[in-house]
Amino acid sequence: MFNAKILGTCIQPVLLTDFRIAESRLHQSLSESERLRSRLTESEAEARNLRERQSADREVGADARRESAALREELREREAEAEGLRGQAADLRAHVQRYVGEVKRVEEVLATREREREELIGQYRCETQFRKQICFCLSY
Repeated sequence: MFNAKILGTCIQPVLLTDFRIAESRLHQSLSESERLRSRLTESEAEARNLRERQSADREVGADARRESAALREELREREAEAEGLRGQAADLRAHVQRYVGEVKRVEEVLATREREREELIGQYRCETQFRKQICFCLSY
């Protein structure tokens, strides 16, 4: 039969070696597990940060789109206002041209009237002079 003491002495170092190997593997696995857990935590934090940045970027994009739409609307309003002002300017130019034409016509009428007045004054002087001569001649 087997000697239990001999068998125990032979098996014990093997079991102890196997236990130490298993214990070493367990520590390695725990270390690896802790390292992976740490990487997972870091990855989750990074993913959370990326989601937050993505959300912030979406907000910035939405704000930019709203601002762009508001600026386009303001531009349309300003263009419409400018078009209205161009129309008013054209109307004012036409009004000024009519006014200048009317002023020229009035000046021409006044010049004509002035010539007519001077002619009448000239005729009156001639007649007055003629009457004086006739009166002078009649008195002799």
